[in-house]
Formats: sequence, structure tokens, C-alpha cells
Amino acid sequence: MLSTLRKQSKSVITYVLFGMIIVVFVFTFNVASPDMGCGGQSSRKSQTLVTIGKTAIELPDLMMGLALSIDPPPPSAKPDMRALQQELYYRSTRFARLREDEKYQGFGQDPMKVSLIKSRKVMDDLIETFLVSEEAMKLGLRASDEDVRQRVLQEFTDSDGNFKKSQYENYVRFSLRTSISRFESFLRREILRERMIDLITAGVVVPQREVSLAGRASQTKKVFEFLEFSPEIFSELVDVSDKEIKDYISTHEEELKKFFDENKEAFKVETQYAFHVMKFKAASRAIIAQIGDEEQKKSLQESWKVAKDAAEKAYNELKDKEGDALVQAFEELAKKVSDDTSTREHGGKTSGLVSESSLDPALVSVIEKAQKGALIGPVPVDDGYLIVILDEKVEGKDRSFEEVKDEIAKRRLAEEKVMPLMERVVSRALEMAKNEPKTSLEEIQKTLNKEFDPKAPVKYGQTKPFALFPEGLRELTQDEGEAVSGIGESKELHDTIYALTKEKPFAPKVFEVSGSKSKFLVRLYSEDVPTAMNEDAGKKFAQELLAFKRRAWYREWFETLRAQAISEGRLVEHPSFLAIVEEEAKTLQETQARKVSEENP
Repeated sequence: MLSTLRKQSKSVITYVLFGMIIVVFVFTFNVASPDMGCGGQSSRKSQTLVTIGKTAIELPDLMMGLALSIDPPPPSAKPDMRALQQELYYRSTRFARLREDEKYQGFGQDPMKVSLIKSRKVMDDLIETFLVSEEAMKLGLRASDEDVRQRVLQEFTDSDGNFKKSQYENYVRFSLRTSISRFESFLRREILRERMIDLITAGVVVPQREVSLAGRASQTKKVFEFLEFSPEIFSELVDVSDKEIKDYISTHEEELKKFFDENKEAFKVETQYAFHVMKFKAASRAIIAQIGDEEQKKSLQESWKVAKDAAEKAYNELKDKEGDALVQAFEELAKKVSDDTSTREHGGKTSGLVSESSLDPALVSVIEKAQKGALIGPVPVDDGYLIVILDEKVEGKDRSFEEVKDEIAKRRLAEEKVMPLMERVVSRALEMAKNEPKTSLEEIQKTLNKEFDPKAPVKYGQTKPFALFPEGLRELTQDEGEAVSGIGESKELHDTIYALTKEKPFAPKVFEVSGSKSKFLVRLYSEDVPTAMNEDAGKKFAQELLAFKRRAWYREWFETLRAQAISEGRLVEHPSFLAIVEEEAKTLQETQARKVSEENP
């Protein structure tokens, strides 16, 4: 039972984090203004993307869903707290620009499994809305016109209780780019989904035995100690002389030349730019290209006129300014009107130099010829218009084999020397731990490092205390999924340490973690087992368990419903939708490949 609860708790972690960051995120990213205002007015014949029985999810539905949902962080985003917040918010919300009742938060997709391909993620949410609402109607559930009206009033009533009708109609028409009837039909389905959740989970209860067992596990705190063996640190023990490099080149030059020829781009110094940018978003040309219906295409292309008008207006406000006055005016205006969430709060200024390969080719073709400090634009790119001030340009260059052959040879020699040395030390550590399982890893570390004194390549550390099962929502925010604090993410390691006991404290192997070349040896350091849970804590924990079980119950029911619909041929994804996902995935992969190439020259 604990493993089941633990699995379900991980699926709720991001929802909890969402609840804690939502206010900060709204102010930071201004999610009240859609990042993607592309959709289409209903046409006589809309392109069908997915069918559920006789019901169709059409392209305007997907466009509306995209506009209602926030973007994931771009692949080029730096892995900082801001990007983490954006990804958590993206993963843990359904149609984030609709106000969701707290009662139903956490019933969406497992955040850990949400696709970072936005069209895929949004369609999965739409399929759930349509499929569950169809099932609700089969069971006789209904959402009246008054129910829909109240949901609209909830979203568009001011503090004085006045319904902002024009704001509502403009939002649907210009931000969502759809019709009132399509939007309100969607709201009706969302209401039916919520009522189905209530129906499905009405009988879920938490027996006292489960509360006691899970409560005890949540209060059992464990600390693990570990040794880290890092190739980077061990490389400090390895000397590669100029003679060794020269000798290596003389015997391996052909091999090194072949490696260079196959990886020339990795050794190229790219041209980089620093600039200020304002973005005015429109429907993606890549998506428009997938549309066969001319009326829908025409409707989406209207967003380009809106974006162009806004870009030209901003350009005209700035064009007569120069120097510091231009930059100051640009920054003030960018904070107000730019759709680029990654630079808007900084007045449009990029965070340092940006590699040419990560920029839209249309922008590169203009900015590479620009003068420093010049106002450029409006520049049409794939999804809108840009206005730019060039701050700095650092010219790139191609490096020849002669320039980099020493670098390649030195890297190869260091790898050849380091790995055998490190593996020898790792084997010795394993042997010592197996022969003396109750000996602290800190003592083993000291013994191993004596050989390399005064250097200490073997590093010792301890995890923070954590429980077999998180205690309440507050502790859930500290649960790192399959990551182990101080070490990293590894499913094998995460699963292994839960089985360690005082009698068998040692895991008799070394572990590797995602994104690191280090190896880790782990041992149970301490275990604090409580005697009993007090009454108040028990009641609180019972409420938390009930929330987990209700979500798990509903998700299992829905996944079964979806699988059945697929197997029966009622749920069908059409090639037109798969082409949209494929195109977005291709773009993401290309961007990620460029980023990896830049980070690992």
C-alpha cells in the first residue's frame, strides 16, 4: 500500500508546488495575457484533429486550448529558478488562464508525465475534457445554461459585482480567437468533467489502518551517507605533459583528424549577440502551414495583422530616439507590451550573449548587418514580429585542426588515465564496505584519500533527512521524486535506498545519476522511528491521504476509460494532428541539439 501511495504522492508534488508559486508566477509572467493568441473563428467546415465517437475535436478547439494554456520554458532557457517555476506551472495546470476551483486542482495529468510538446499536452487535456463529459452525459449528468453563465460571471465580474460583457466578448474573440458558442460549449464540458470527478470519487474513504501505517512511514526519517567518485576531480590527479600530447598526436593523428572532421561544428566559435528585444506574437507559420481549410488559415493570418500593427506602433514611438534615451524608452515600453516572457521583465534585455544558432534565421539575416545601438524592425519571424536594439556582437570563427588538435589529444589522454585510476579506487571502496558493512563511509573516505594526500579526490556527503512517505503537503514540496538530495536523480538508487535497514545498511554497488559522470556509494547513516502519531496529526494526515486516494481513483478510472475508447476505435487521433505534434517536436529537437552543441564544444 505504501508503494502505491508513494507513487501517487509523486504525481501530486507539482500540483502542490503550483499552489505555492501561482501568485508569484502570475505577477512574474503576467499569465493574464495569453502567450499564444492563435485560434480561429468557427468556420463552415473546421479541420478535424481527433474524433471521440461522433464528436470531433477540431483545430479551433486546439487553438483555443493553446491560448488558454501557458507555454513550457523554451529549450534555450537557462536552468534557473524562473525557468523551474515556469515548467512546474506548465506541468501542473490545465488551461491555466481559466480560474479553477481548488477542489479540482490535482486531478489532471500526472505532472511527471506531461509532454513538453505543448500541442500534445493541450490535446491530452482536451481529450480528457471531451471524453469525460461524453461519459457524464451518458450517465444523465447535465450542465445548464445557468451553470455556464455563472462560470462566465465568475471569470468576468469586477469587484463591484458588474459583469464586464465587452471585456468577455473581446477576450474570446481576440485572445482566444474563437466564437462565444464554442468557448461556452467548452466551459459546459469542463463543468461536466468536474461533476464526473465528484461522482467517481464520492465513495472513496481512508480506513484507520491506512492512516496508521502511512502516518508511521511519513514520520520515519532516514539519513544516508555517500561517497562520490568524480572523473573531473580525479582528473586533477592526472598530469598530461606536452611530450605526451606530442607523442599521442604522432601516433594517433589520423584518428584525431577523423574525429575533428566529424565534429567540426563542435569546435566552431559561433557568432554571438547581446540585444534588447520586443516581441509581438502571432499564429505560428509552422502551424498555419499544416492547415488545409482556407477560411481557418485566413482567420489565423489575421493575427499577423494585429501583431504587425502593434509592432509598427511601438517602432514609431521609438524611432526618433537615440543612445541612452532610446534604450531607456525601449525598456519601459517592452515591460508594458512585449510578448516575450523571457525578457519582458528585464525591459527586453537578453541575459548575456546569445549564440547565432539559437536565433530565428530571419532575425540573424537582419541583425548581422546592423550597427550597434541601432533600432531594428519590425522583423517578421515564425510566430510574430520583433523590434531589436543591437547591444553587442562577438564575431565567430572556424577553428582549424591545427588549432584544436592539442586540445583533443589532451582530453583523450586524460580520459585514458583517469578512468582506470578511478575504477581502482571505486573497487577498493566497495570491497572495504562489503567486508565492514557497519563502518562509516566517512572512515572509508579517509582511508582511500591517504593515498593521494594532500589531495582528497573521494568526496563524502550526507542526504537531508527524508521519510518513506511525505508527511502532508508541506513536506511534499520537498520531495524530489526519483532524486536523492545531495546526489541526483536515479530510479535504481531511489528504489534501493528504501530497502536499506540498520541490519543491512549498505547497498553493495555504485550508482550513476542523470546528467553526471560521477559514481556514488551509499549507506544508511541513521533512522528515526516514531512511537506513535498524535490525534491532530492523524486527522490532518487522513485528509491528505483522502486527497491522494481521490486523485488516484479518478486517474485510474480515466486512464481505463481512455484505453477502452482507443481499443474500441472510438478515440482516434487523425494525421492532421500528428503532423502538428511532429513539426513542434522537430523544432524542439533542433533547438535542443544546438544548445547541447554550444554547451559541449
